[in-house]
Amino acid sequence: MRLLDARRLTGPNLQTSAHAAIAEVAFDAGDDAAAALAAFRDTVAKLHAWVGLDTPEITERRFDGGAAWCVSAPLDALGAEVDLIEKAVEHVVAGRQGAPASVLHELVGGLRAVFEMERDPALRALEAEASRRDVGFLWDDDAVSVGFGARSARMSRHELPSIEAVDWGALGRLPVAYVTGTNGKTTTVRLLCRIAREAGLRAGATTTDGVTVDGELVDPGDWTGPGGARAVLRRTDIDLAILEAARGGILRRGLAVDRVDAAVITNIAADHLGEYGVTTLDEMARAKAVVGRAVKPDGRVVLNASDATLATLEGHFAAPIAWFSRQPAVPRIAEAIASGGECAFVRDRSFVLVRAGVETVLCAMDDVPICFGGTATHNVDNVLAATLCARALDLPDAAIGAALMTFGTALDDNPGRANVIDIGGVKVVLDFGHNPAGVEGVTQVAHALLGRGGRLFVSFAQAGDRDDETLRAFVRAIAAGRPDRLVVRELEHYLRGRAPGVVPAILMDEARRLGFEGDRVTFEPDEVRALEAMTTGARSGDVALLLVHVERAAVRAWLDSRIGHAGGDEADRKA
Repeated sequence: MRLLDARRLTGPNLQTSAHAAIAEVAFDAGDDAAAALAAFRDTVAKLHAWVGLDTPEITERRFDGGAAWCVSAPLDALGAEVDLIEKAVEHVVAGRQGAPASVLHELVGGLRAVFEMERDPALRALEAEASRRDVGFLWDDDAVSVGFGARSARMSRHELPSIEAVDWGALGRLPVAYVTGTNGKTTTVRLLCRIAREAGLRAGATTTDGVTVDGELVDPGDWTGPGGARAVLRRTDIDLAILEAARGGILRRGLAVDRVDAAVITNIAADHLGEYGVTTLDEMARAKAVVGRAVKPDGRVVLNASDATLATLEGHFAAPIAWFSRQPAVPRIAEAIASGGECAFVRDRSFVLVRAGVETVLCAMDDVPICFGGTATHNVDNVLAATLCARALDLPDAAIGAALMTFGTALDDNPGRANVIDIGGVKVVLDFGHNPAGVEGVTQVAHALLGRGGRLFVSFAQAGDRDDETLRAFVRAIAAGRPDRLVVRELEHYLRGRAPGVVPAILMDEARRLGFEGDRVTFEPDEVRALEAMTTGARSGDVALLLVHVERAAVRAWLDSRIGHAGGDEADRKA
């Protein structure tokens, strides 16, 4: 057995509903996993007794080749608890269970002093009082805040006031929704923000692109972890918060907010499997379901009724499920209608919402730009998910309909997600498609845009943390869209342990194995040169699809230089 990682879980997570410390271990051939857990439990109990603490609750999540051992800990002892469980694993690995107590004492050394140094009664008192008053509590290593948005108070982590000194009457919550899933998270968040704006409200949001307030980017970067959630909820210029929650943030640190009004899980597909002991789609669904467990009992968990993996989560949540599907005949949609539940679907090419037997037709699908007349089936799903979440946040149907019919008419509405720009009859499509499911969705859009006799060119890249088979499967998914030419790129800022050139070589090898010979598969070092390669010699009716759009500023400048103003034409739509 060996230790893979030990860290703090700073909020609700896959194994517990509160903060904890976690040790992830790998087993070697011949290891007795059950005996290892028993030894770990015994050692942790002894160490806790030695430092004067009660025996903690320990939960195990077993996965192929290892296990995650989660140990409950007070808020002001998480760092010390990580030190303790590292020592406990070390003790078990060394086979010291039968050694004298003095050996254990020597192993932990100054552990008692670490716990005492970290101890912070003021922090625990604030957390307890905020919980009792249900006003919201956020913390990190530098700051503590009580309440959300304009009804919040922020204070230094190192100069905390007494309970009596806090103006509790000025503090409170605001509506909060989590959005997660394999694909469609960012689009769903952005659409929800547009609905909020149509309702006259300022939405604070986190996505893989950054923190936004009322549609304006205020802090670029990937803010889909708990740090982004705290940054948004501490702002005083927002009326509600829409938080994209990525798999990595959930598994590595947990959630920042323990109680929200709504949560969306868009879908579950093969992506990032194998990290943090999540190796199957069912395990990924349970990881994503953490956001649903944070929804209050009178809130809503919005799930895709056509996703067989998500269907297994029924019964996992305290809040009711609001189901969505493009197909009204899906069993869970029919059941929701019959039982007086809540659901959303497409009927006669219109978006329909049902709640407690009352049916509302929002608008025609053909009037929603990001749906491209229904060919962007992934965005049809995103629209359905967003409408149900908007209702859970008490946003009016009029605002929902207005947002649906305008979102996507400007290039900056949803940057990097099926952006379509016309350059002299050649359609350039920019999309973040980075897994087979995402590729399938945007390829449908690309084919719908092809003119008579038009050709499809696709440029793509992948990060180095995917294994070889995942890389090859990505190429096969692209090839399934019948492209005429492929342009492979390097993601130089996402090598993630691979040497330069290794990933492109695997991608090109798989493309050639699939029959792309000669100049039908070429290499370009970046997105701009890939666009130049695809559009040079292209003719009216051709489509150039650029996947994994990360060099956004350079690409936008290139587009502007060719069409004057990339976002100015009504035809230059974005989905």
